[in-house]
Amino acid sequence: MNDVEKDFYPELFRDLADKAAQLLVSEGLAPELADDLGYKFAELLRMDWSGEQFYLPKGVRFELHKRDLEMFKRFNGRNYSELSRLYGISTRQVRKRINDVRVALLAKQPSLFDAPSASEVG
Repeated sequence: MNDVEKDFYPELFRDLADKAAQLLVSEGLAPELADDLGYKFAELLRMDWSGEQFYLPKGVRFELHKRDLEMFKRFNGRNYSELSRLYGISTRQVRKRINDVRVALLAKQPSLFDAPSASEVG
C-alpha cells in the first residue's frame, strides 16, 4: 500500500497494520515485507469485520492465568511467603493458586494405567 492510500485508510486498521508490522520486524522479518503483511492482515479484518460492532476484552482472566502459571513454576515447596510478597497476594491465595494450577495440569495429563481407546491405537 502506498503512502497516499495509507493516508485515506481507516485509522483503526492503519494502527492495526502498523502494530502487526512492528511485531513482524521484531521477529526478524524485513521491514518492507512486514509492512506489506501488516496491511494485508488489516485488510483481511477490514473486509470480514467492517461494519460490525464487537467487544474486545481486556483479557484479565488470561493475565491472571499467566501469573498463576509463573507462580507455580517458581514454587519450590517452601516459598509461599516469598511468592506472597512477590505477587502481592496472601499466602492463602498463593496456596490456592498453586493447587488450582496443579489440579488443572494433572487433569490434562493422561494416566499411565488407562488403556488406550480404539481410535488411539490405530
